[in-house]
Amino acid sequence: MKWLEFHSTDRIRHHASALYLADDPQRKHVSRRISNFEILFLRHGFLGIAEEGREFIVQPGETIILVPHRHHWGTKPFPPGMRLYYAHFYVEPQDSSPHSREQCLRIPQHARALAPERLALLFQLLTGSPSNQIANLLMQTILIEYAESSLPVDHRPHNRNSSPTELAIRVRNFISEHIDRSLSTHTIARALGYHPNYLSRIFKATFGQTITEAIHETAVQRARRLLLRSDSTIATIAQECGFEDVSYFRRIFRRHTGMTPRNFRLQGQI
Repeated sequence: MKWLEFHSTDRIRHHASALYLADDPQRKHVSRRISNFEILFLRHGFLGIAEEGREFIVQPGETIILVPHRHHWGTKPFPPGMRLYYAHFYVEPQDSSPHSREQCLRIPQHARALAPERLALLFQLLTGSPSNQIANLLMQTILIEYAESSLPVDHRPHNRNSSPTELAIRVRNFISEHIDRSLSTHTIARALGYHPNYLSRIFKATFGQTITEAIHETAVQRARRLLLRSDSTIATIAQECGFEDVSYFRRIFRRHTGMTPRNFRLQGQI
């Protein structure tokens, strides 16, 4: 999995953006190298594209970021009716001190949006932005939304001959790797390319618990560590463990530990 990092002090500068509608069935994405980042968000159809020899198939609801000065080109003709948003932007470092580089936005190069309609609205606002200042702010907002509300697309080959146990272990590993995201059986199934009912069945048969129970168990384990090792607020820790609703996080945490997050932290400090 390829990840990109944008630091908190970097200036994000919008260059150009638009909604593209494919009208030529023989056309592919242009072959080129450019000096800025390009983010592509697919709404309909599919996009076949490669960058420095690595091939991607981008599906509706997925986003890919192309990196400056790397050769990229289309690998497949645009299907009829293909529709995507694109935006070009520059990343300009403003402070190179070690402290300023500690906080960064870590973004998967190819990811599936968990809230595609929200991301589409941001792109729609960006393409109609009345000023450069607003466009820069919207471009930054899109990257934050992308970082916080997306799941990396799994590019590992899907071996349909894998045993159910191997697939169940793969699901558990996926949960551990992405527990800071809002996970569910359906989002994991989409990311791995399997039907959610099938994943649920083989996971329960292998581990004796549902995928949802495994997500909650892993999230609570992470929350316990963060509560004892950091000064972050309960709400922040809830988000870092994949919970958008802090009340729901408290309820799940208490179900697993018998106490509230606050009391758990206080007890650990005694």
